[in-house]
Amino acid sequence: MRWNLTKLTAMEEPLQFAEQVIFDDFANVRYDVRGLSKIAINGTAEVIKSRKEIVFHLTVSGTFEMACAVSLKSVSYPFSVETVETMTYDQYAAKDAYGDYHYIKGTDVDIRPLVWELIFLEIPSRVVCENLAQNEIPQSGSGWKVIDPEAPKKDERFSKLRELLNNQNK
Repeated sequence: MRWNLTKLTAMEEPLQFAEQVIFDDFANVRYDVRGLSKIAINGTAEVIKSRKEIVFHLTVSGTFEMACAVSLKSVSYPFSVETVETMTYDQYAAKDAYGDYHYIKGTDVDIRPLVWELIFLEIPSRVVCENLAQNEIPQSGSGWKVIDPEAPKKDERFSKLRELLNNQNK
């Protein structure tokens, strides 16, 4: 997703594009993300020559393969993002002049890092399998076990104090 800046600014009509991109470097982002499908990137790039800006209207969609937070089974989590991003090629533009700009360095316009950020922001904090059966949920592990919420709770930390108070009341 890279275009030459000179060719892009010479265009009279907005550039329309639709591509499928594979992000191989997504493998070690988070421990619970097991995979990422091909990413569909659709959009237009409109050059505003008077302000030295390129405005991208993007739709980014794909599917995460993630670990279920309860059973560790694989869960497909689809996502879709629609956004408008502005890039500037004005070398004298103030970084805080008009808001959220992405600055173009060099002679090429590359939106791959921008798309990477959009994908990364869509990772959910956790996912859970739908229709998870009770027997598929682990009940214990290394140093932990599930406690029955209906079981009476005993707090042994204050047992000596409780005995002392019971003896005083007699």
